[in-house]
Amino acid sequence: MTALDRLISIDAETNGLAGRAFAVAMTLSDPSGELDTFVRRCGIGEAVTNAWVADNVLPVITDIPVNCPGGYPQMLAQIGMQIEKWGGREIPLAAHVAWPVEARLLLDVYSHERVWEGPYPLYDVSSVLLAKGEPPLSVDDYLTRHGLPLPDGSPHHPLYDARAAERCLRHLLATN
Repeated sequence: MTALDRLISIDAETNGLAGRAFAVAMTLSDPSGELDTFVRRCGIGEAVTNAWVADNVLPVITDIPVNCPGGYPQMLAQIGMQIEKWGGREIPLAAHVAWPVEARLLLDVYSHERVWEGPYPLYDVSSVLLAKGEPPLSVDDYLTRHGLPLPDGSPHHPLYDARAAERCLRHLLATN
C-alpha cells in the first residue's frame, strides 16, 4: 500500500467522553510532511469540568488561547470551513480511536442534510493498528517501538495527538 498524497488528521479534547469538544486540532500533510495546521479552543460549555480532563488535559493546553468567542457553534463552523479549504471530502480524514469523540464532533459539524458533505470514510488509526497486529490504543507506543520520532509537546494536547496519529498511520500504510 502506498502513502496517502494528502491527509487530514484530527483530534479533539472533550469534557469527558460524552462531553462536547472544547479544543480541536487538525493537520494537513503529504508524504513529505506537514503542510498546515488548525487549532481552536472554546469554553468547555458544561458547568462541571470532568476530573480527568482537569488533571490531564487542561494543564497541557494552556498554550491554546480561547479563540472561538462564539463558543461551540463557531468552532464547528470553523472546522467545516477549514476542511473545505483543504479540499473537503476529497482529502482523507483520520483520527485515532475516532469513537465517540471525533465521530460526534464531525457529526455536529456535518449535521442533518450536510451529513454526506463530511469525511467518508473516516479512517480510524486504531483499526489499522489492529489489522496490522499491533495494540490499537496507543499511537505513541507504536511510534516508540518503531523508532519513529514523537511530535513535540504532550499527549492530550490536540495538536500533539493529531500529529502522532498522522505519523502512525503513514508508517502503518507504508509497511507491508
